[in-house]
Amino acid sequence: TMSDAGNRDQYKGWLYKWTNYIRGYQKRWFVLQNGLLSYYRNHAEMAHTCRGTINLANAQILPYDSCTFIIKNSGTQTFHLKAPTEVDRQKWVTALELARSKALSAMAADTGSEDGEINMGTDSKEVEQLIAQIDQKLTDLRNFSQTLNHNGETLSRLLSEFENRRQPVGEGPGEDTLVKALKERTAMQKIMLNAMLNSCKDVGDFLANEGKRWKRLLEYERGQRQQLQDMVEQLAKQHSSLEKKIISQEGLSCSHPGFPSGSGTQQRGTLKRGGAASDDSDEEFHDAEENLGLEENQQVIKISLPNTTPSAASAGGLSTSPTDQGVAAPGGSSSNASPGGGGVSDINAANKEAFADDYESDVSYEEDEEEVKARRRDSRQLKVILNKRSQPSMRKQKQQQQEQQQQRLSGISQDSTKSAVATRPSSSIRVRRSAIPERPNYSLNLWSIMKNCIGKELSKIPMPVNFSEPLSMLQRITEELEYSNCLDKAAQAADQWEQLAYVAAYTISAYSTTTVRSAKPFNPLLGETYEFDRTEDLGWRSLAEQVSHHPPAAAFHVESKAGWTTWQEFTMSSKFRGKYLSIIPQGVAHLLFKQSGNHYTWRKVTSTVHNIIVGKLWIDNHGDMDIVNHTTGDICRLTYKPYSYFSRETPRKVTGVITDKTGVTRYVITGTWDDLIEGARVLKVDDSKAKQVAETKPAVVLWKRNPILPNAERMYNFTKFAMELNEPEEGVAPTDSRLRPDQRLMEEGRWDDANKEKVRLEEKQRAKRRQNEADAEAASSAGHGSSDHQAAWFKPKKDPISGGTIHCFTGEYWDCKQRSEWSKCPDLF
Repeated sequence: TMSDAGNRDQYKGWLYKWTNYIRGYQKRWFVLQNGLLSYYRNHAEMAHTCRGTINLANAQILPYDSCTFIIKNSGTQTFHLKAPTEVDRQKWVTALELARSKALSAMAADTGSEDGEINMGTDSKEVEQLIAQIDQKLTDLRNFSQTLNHNGETLSRLLSEFENRRQPVGEGPGEDTLVKALKERTAMQKIMLNAMLNSCKDVGDFLANEGKRWKRLLEYERGQRQQLQDMVEQLAKQHSSLEKKIISQEGLSCSHPGFPSGSGTQQRGTLKRGGAASDDSDEEFHDAEENLGLEENQQVIKISLPNTTPSAASAGGLSTSPTDQGVAAPGGSSSNASPGGGGVSDINAANKEAFADDYESDVSYEEDEEEVKARRRDSRQLKVILNKRSQPSMRKQKQQQQEQQQQRLSGISQDSTKSAVATRPSSSIRVRRSAIPERPNYSLNLWSIMKNCIGKELSKIPMPVNFSEPLSMLQRITEELEYSNCLDKAAQAADQWEQLAYVAAYTISAYSTTTVRSAKPFNPLLGETYEFDRTEDLGWRSLAEQVSHHPPAAAFHVESKAGWTTWQEFTMSSKFRGKYLSIIPQGVAHLLFKQSGNHYTWRKVTSTVHNIIVGKLWIDNHGDMDIVNHTTGDICRLTYKPYSYFSRETPRKVTGVITDKTGVTRYVITGTWDDLIEGARVLKVDDSKAKQVAETKPAVVLWKRNPILPNAERMYNFTKFAMELNEPEEGVAPTDSRLRPDQRLMEEGRWDDANKEKVRLEEKQRAKRRQNEADAEAASSAGHGSSDHQAAWFKPKKDPISGGTIHCFTGEYWDCKQRSEWSKCPDLF
């Protein structure tokens, strides 16, 4: 951890420095030299950028615990440092104490304390104190000068009188008095002259000492200036070199900065897999020296690999044949059965536990520090060096790829994707709305909100609609299907890895609207439902139902004519940390493709809402997401990079890698979750050399965000798809979110009426819950058992993948809708 680098007065090594309550301890490179302790992000920064320096001459070194110690410098600087082991901490403390002693000895050996080590903390206050001291000494000198002048005048007068009164013979009686006064004045003048000389000496010594100190400060500032000039010159050379490389290219790339597109020819790159030597800091800076060794047409991408080995994949219960798994989608027993209605195979308990444990690695700010470090040490790194091509060939390649994808999608035959989904004539395709009433400009009056809460129980205080948007949580879940075309492309993919790449793009697209939408959706009432039938234009239909209130849980099911079915039970937990709120999803999402039999599962990443108390709300999504193909054993590890003001990473960046069941890399993914996702296939990996060399295809666009509508900020920043979610529709269930009166009033701009209606609905729900609890207690006392809430369209079943309980679709809703039979629906609104 620490080394003397061939010099006993210099020590270098890694220590963990406390940054803040969000980032915690971060790994930094420390250098102790000449009584100064400096730190950098890494070794390379020592040549140009110092992150901080503390002078040990005026510092205190305080051990805190077995591995932690604190360095304080006169109350202006404080370093909280942690060593990996107790031995390393003792070495550092000993070295720091020795350096501090040497600095103090050097200060004592020079003339005055100011002639020692230069204090980097010299500020305006110290300068003002110095000037005040000089002014005081000059004032004393002026006073001494005035006194000397007065005494000199008196002495001259006495001498003149003595000269006039002197008698030629003998001494008169007045002469004794005059001589006595003359001697007194002479003695006083001598004393004042000595005081004047001493004061002048003090001023001279003081100015000489301060002159030496300020001379050293001037020399130091000149050295700093020279160092800055050298840094600027070095940066200018690097900038000029990079400019020449860019100009020398045939054209500039217009693709996403995270992943360069290529021409029709294959691209060759180098893949490097690293072990535990990964940087503990998320705020990683890529130095210019790292990229100077690359060729002019190359770019570097770093991706985290999943912690999966061939043995681990086989131990996880992942079968290699579609027939071995045989997992069916919910609702397979009805006439409107989902694809893949076969029996559910048994999975042993050990495999369930192993799979469930795999989903406990979501990154969040609340993770234990040691767990985060251990996970990062265990994770493997993939370094991809890709070639960039000229602009014309890239555009041509993209155009050809898009045309091929459109031709592939246009060839989807309805006969080949036989589904129980009912179809409508093409002439009945409706034209959906593209605008909603604009949001009223209501000022948020905190007093009007607080006065309505006086005298009420905390659990009964309503949240006003001012903080919401006119959509329910069920509709927000359905909004994830805005880019369902990714799943349509996945159903027609050439192989399992391309399919998994499109599935990954679909999961990322669900976060695309969180950059501009931070408002809270309406909490669904217990038993509330939401259907969205887009069979006629998008080829799928969905149903969501609120199946639990404490804790809140929503069941969701979608079936598509393109040959895929997805379902999930959405639950979440939240943690409020004062300045931000972390939302941690708990449910597991399932996706099944009928033709290939591939069954995918994944968990969503953590979303953090910042500036809860003060400032503009903004949302960041961060963590790791593992998308597992339980049929083939393939895994896609997606890493959502957390945002950092000090990081050079592209904001909202996502990287991913797809590996097969043996751990071989098949696909790489990169982009941003708010704009664009691209992927490239790995064709070949050469293990014969020291560094693994891979051959990859050009990158293709997997997903791209739809353009923002004009005046979207006046309509809650909704997309066109979001505006269609709450559009009134006939024939839906009486519990549908479209019929919720408070939500409809808010969309119409009648917020005061919406708040009143919201209070009425919540009071009605509380009264019904109290009645259900009383009925359950009466039934229990009568020996009839409890009567808990039963969902109307979903039934709880054991999830064969995670081992938990999940509400599965019964398939009865669409039949009841055709018959307009809604006797199962409770009275909610």
